[in-house]
Amino acid sequence: MAKIYSDTDTAPIITDILKSSKIEESVDDVIKKLSQGKPMQGTIIFKAVEKILIDKTTEKDACSFLETELNIPQPTAKKVYKDILSKLIPALKIRPVEKINEEKGTTPDEKDLLPKTPIMIKKPLASEEPMKSEPKLPKKQDSYRETV
Repeated sequence: MAKIYSDTDTAPIITDILKSSKIEESVDDVIKKLSQGKPMQGTIIFKAVEKILIDKTTEKDACSFLETELNIPQPTAKKVYKDILSKLIPALKIRPVEKINEEKGTTPDEKDLLPKTPIMIKKPLASEEPMKSEPKLPKKQDSYRETV
């Protein structure tokens, strides 16, 4: 397993690829996609990069992925693929996860023990809390009242 990283900011490169292919998103499109939980085009481009570098996807499969995910015609997908190869990939580096773990001082076993999702701690509601009872004292007869 490997991770992709860059020493420079890749957002301008991805934006340039989207602009040159004329598939740039407007602010309204971004807001709409975020509200629907759909990935933005830049995210899709980076997923394609992961498929190319890590999964060793062929050009045909990568273009098909770009075509379906970005909803673009095949010639545009091929242009985006070529731009990714020529502009984006040279700015990226691949590093094996084992090497990253060695630098951080963690082993894969420790990493596997960490939760994959945040842990939610549920506080019991007031109605769910067990009632605390005070110790019962023996009742004394009221000396000011008469017994019935």
